[in-house]
Amino acid sequence: MIKVLLVDDERIARAELRRLLQAHPTVEIIGEAIDVADAGRQMDHLRPDAVFLDMEMPGESGMAFARRLPTHVRIIFCTAHSAFATEAFEVNAVDYLLKPISPEALSRAVSRLGCSEHPRVEYLPPDFAIILKFGNASRVVRLRDIERFESVGNYVAVHCRFGAALIVGTIARLEQRLDPGHFLRANRAEILRIDAIVNVENGYNGSLSARMESGAVTEISRRQAQWMRAKMAVL
Repeated sequence: MIKVLLVDDERIARAELRRLLQAHPTVEIIGEAIDVADAGRQMDHLRPDAVFLDMEMPGESGMAFARRLPTHVRIIFCTAHSAFATEAFEVNAVDYLLKPISPEALSRAVSRLGCSEHPRVEYLPPDFAIILKFGNASRVVRLRDIERFESVGNYVAVHCRFGAALIVGTIARLEQRLDPGHFLRANRAEILRIDAIVNVENGYNGSLSARMESGAVTEISRRQAQWMRAKMAVL
């Protein structure tokens, strides 16, 4: 049984989430909190396995609260806002649900929680969803659909089929959350999704040149090229 705490300042939102979770007998709702301060008071004696956490509430934000949670507590963010908090890359969020929450999206999130004895997931799952802004439009993008990340000053450009969107952060911190089985740090400024690499050619001084699905060409540094040659039989 997975013991969860619901944290949301809207009573209707908590009631709807409670209703939807009735379809999941492995989940036990042990408490509700109306804000971060209320949740903090309940954490010690309730000791939940997971928290369904609204992103923006009066007082302290859900993201700030998430940063302070013990590492064994799993987090599922819930929000009605179109602007994605890019800091979610920096905490071990199991999922990110956009309100109104659909039964299908909730089922996927609950399945990721697994059993309470399972170890904490280190990397973001391929179907982790984020909301990115492209011009005036906000779109939900899954991690598996992102072609590459590129460092741009104090931001990271996220490249996918919709174009490029900027998020706050560093490429080094982002790399810590990405599964190296699916993503490759190509050079100091870029991370590539390995499955999005169409072909690879020899570059200058031992480096490699990777052509992506979009047609973009990225240099893979000599050090990373050595790793690719050893692991992927690149000639």
